[in-house]
Amino acid sequence: MKKLFFGSVVIITLMVFISCEQKSNQLTLNGTGLSVDNDIYVYDMAENNTIDTIKVSKGEFAYTYVVVEPKILVLTDNQTFNKFVIAEKGNLILVSDTGSITGSPLNNRLAAFSKMYRNTGSELEQKNQAIVNKAESENRDLTKQEYEELQAINEKQTALYSAAIKKFYDEDKNNILGVYELMISRMFLTEDEFADWYGKGGEAVKNFAPFVKVMQAKANKEATQTGKKYVDFEGINPKDTAQIIKLSDFVRKDKYVLLDFWASWCGPCLKAIPEIKILHSKYASKGLEVIGVVISDKLENHLKAAEKANATWTQIFDSKGEIGEIYGINAIPTLILLDKDGTILVRANEKEEIIAKIESLLGK
Repeated sequence: MKKLFFGSVVIITLMVFISCEQKSNQLTLNGTGLSVDNDIYVYDMAENNTIDTIKVSKGEFAYTYVVVEPKILVLTDNQTFNKFVIAEKGNLILVSDTGSITGSPLNNRLAAFSKMYRNTGSELEQKNQAIVNKAESENRDLTKQEYEELQAINEKQTALYSAAIKKFYDEDKNNILGVYELMISRMFLTEDEFADWYGKGGEAVKNFAPFVKVMQAKANKEATQTGKKYVDFEGINPKDTAQIIKLSDFVRKDKYVLLDFWASWCGPCLKAIPEIKILHSKYASKGLEVIGVVISDKLENHLKAAEKANATWTQIFDSKGEIGEIYGINAIPTLILLDKDGTILVRANEKEEIIAKIESLLGK
């Protein structure tokens, strides 16, 4: 009986200990004054999935989350409500749709960053909008001068934002907030600048899965530049999904190969198809194999677009979402011309360089 009693005491003690430990690592968030009554979904940025749902009633909610490690979470109703929150123990509050979540050191810092971001470049944004509004009110396209003014404003905004974000990032690069700041900065940084900021980050930055993927894509892009050997890949025939097609099936001594990475939703890709069609028609009999490589697309959408554009050349559909990563494709259309031995002769986003090279090899 004594042993049983002692065991019961141990179990109860452990349960209390675990319960206290959970509470000590607990995040509580109370939202009030909201205009939304939809469910709010809790999205984990690192895991790229939804991990919880918050019920909203009369513009209010209460949410509890046990913090295992600092994370970036997004609260969203998939419509108009979107809030970032750092998973950090504390009693957090949100008092309106337009407010920031505060109540813990990192979330207070995030609120300060958000305020800085909203205010940076606001004067330039007003000038930008004024130019666009004037053209729209007069029901006309932008003039060349207006377009150049917008470009100049954009360059100034980019410089302002990157400088302002860097001040925060230099202090936060060793914690999870640095991940958020680097994520926001991506739209203002070149690939090399992003790699430099990433390289200076701490473990949270270095191990953030989306950033690891970006850096791998950069390495893959560098490995498939002009002068490098092609990297083989496979996809499906969009007209016969049981058929697997490999790039290596087309790389041979009597053919140059032109790869056109594209998608049905990409306007510039569709605009480039007539030029691709001319190249196919003109040079197919002279030793040029044209292959469309369809990435980040839906099969049914691709089939409709290819039929409408009369794209009759070979298409390889990336059903696994891997081909774009293998070649580090971060913008489409991307055109890659392979020599007969598989060496990459040209890699470009614009058609002019590709056309010039093909004409030099096979004649005008």
